[in-house]
Amino acid sequence: QFTSEPFYSQLLFRATKPIENTKTNHKLLGFGLRFVDLQHHFFAFYRFGKYMSIVDTRNRHVRDLRISVTDKCNFRCTYCMPAEIFGESYTFLPREEILTFEEITRLTRLFVAQGVNKIRITGGEPLLRRDLESLITQIAEIGGVEDLTLTTNGYLLADKAQALKNAGLHRLTVSLDAIDDATFNVMSG
Repeated sequence: QFTSEPFYSQLLFRATKPIENTKTNHKLLGFGLRFVDLQHHFFAFYRFGKYMSIVDTRNRHVRDLRISVTDKCNFRCTYCMPAEIFGESYTFLPREEILTFEEITRLTRLFVAQGVNKIRITGGEPLLRRDLESLITQIAEIGGVEDLTLTTNGYLLADKAQALKNAGLHRLTVSLDAIDDATFNVMSG
């Protein structure tokens, strides 16, 4: 049995406040329901008991999914996590509010079933997440995932690269602000 608000909010927003079930967020469309998440700018279409496709606000099919596996990072880049805000006293998300690997894998399967075929693992710094290789293995085994990639600052990559490749990671992006040590230290805190 489909119940719009609880299903939708649990599916996509376990770690945040549920979306209010109001006329601004839910609109009737023909034979189905159209859920509008105005904050994250995408629509999910529901017809005849199953989701048909996910499209953005310009009616383009969503094929890419970014999954943040942690809110923590080992750098304090001025544009992302400045030390003045994310200092030693900053409280990151409690563990119970972060999705488990099983929950992430289930959500990934649901999105892939709706046409998503590119998965990008991000963070914070995703390599800080313990046993990340296990999640990569789980996602790599999902039929329909054509591109499994990860974005990292690269600091922990030397110790993790081979294990990530063995787990099924297709490629990665190393985000590097500068190759000059002095500039890098200014940028990364």
